[in-house]
Amino acid sequence: MVDVYLNAKFIGSVEDPSAFVAEIKDLRRKGALAEDVNVAFDEIGNNVTIFCDEGRARRPLIIVKGGKALLTEKHLQQLAQKELSWLDLVRQGVIEYLDAAEEENALVACTEDELTEEHTHVEITPGALCGIATALVPFGNFNQSSRLIIGSKNQKQSLGFYAANYHLRMDMDANLLHYPQFPLVKTKIHEVTNYHEHPSGQNMIVAVMCYDGYNMEDGVILSKASVE
Repeated sequence: MVDVYLNAKFIGSVEDPSAFVAEIKDLRRKGALAEDVNVAFDEIGNNVTIFCDEGRARRPLIIVKGGKALLTEKHLQQLAQKELSWLDLVRQGVIEYLDAAEEENALVACTEDELTEEHTHVEITPGALCGIATALVPFGNFNQSSRLIIGSKNQKQSLGFYAANYHLRMDMDANLLHYPQFPLVKTKIHEVTNYHEHPSGQNMIVAVMCYDGYNMEDGVILSKASVE
């Protein structure tokens, strides 16, 4: 017997957890259950967790069956002709949202070329692996994760206008960017998000030269006279 928890509360037990989880997923994809219900079987902890509460980070993925994505070329044509909407694809069981717990039991492919019989989902686009702020960091695929996190925070901090109606607000202290610039290197997300319509950031020009081999990591040796 395997214990079942609903939003971290014990509600009962099941004999076949895999069949139970598969049935819940099937009901959700058919619309019999709410779209925000997520279920996962933890083999190590030997329990089934069901979540439908607020505040969970969830992301959309294309469902894969038999090694083929359920999103077809016909769906794309109907989307282009506005015969279908995003919500229609979710309700038809073509796209579903997974939270962190359910994604632990999923095998997600980046592209359709990588699909095998074992895969359960495929990314809508490889760019969806990151959030918008992180996807704006150039050359992210050549950097480590901690640097990407720092870069995403820098994207948030470089916002030129903190509010569109800043001239009508009662804020006593605010900073605005008067001379925004285009980034020299852009990613695909810059075009998708119409980044040029959102003034943010400037291109910094920095010259760094090794001095006698003593400056390490992020340390830089500066001329005292130049600084003064």
